[in-house]
Amino acid sequence: MEKAKNLIAFLFQRSGKERLNEKEIYMTLSYELRWLTPEKAKIFLKRCLESGLLKIEGDEYTPNFDYKSIQVPLGFKVDESIVEEDIFSSIVKEIQKNGMDKEMIFKEVEALKEKMGVIEEVAALVLARKNGIDISPFIPKVKKIIENM
Repeated sequence: MEKAKNLIAFLFQRSGKERLNEKEIYMTLSYELRWLTPEKAKIFLKRCLESGLLKIEGDEYTPNFDYKSIQVPLGFKVDESIVEEDIFSSIVKEIQKNGMDKEMIFKEVEALKEKMGVIEEVAALVLARKNGIDISPFIPKVKKIIENM
């Protein structure tokens, strides 16, 4: 999720625009930067909408966070692994099944993240556990994320 947030910040900071249409995003990711195929760029965009990182107004996309305050690391680059199953989104979906609103989930995850000094996936696991969700299926994937840091 953090990589996706950095990528969105990178795209919008690079463009100098506050709104981008679908074509601008695909063209940048696929043809200019050659980081993703057009199909993978579409999947990335869809996942960003589902996870709440992006919102759509008409035919234009805008970040759902303060992308200007993100310090994108020097030499930042992504590959197609960014569109693999997003564990954070999967945990959020499970919490939503318990009746919690997505916006509230994001707020609580952010608060837990700050309070505990952990990554958002761990904070989401803590929130899921507090809501009585069996988190055991998610633990190996979150552990792998931590190990790869």
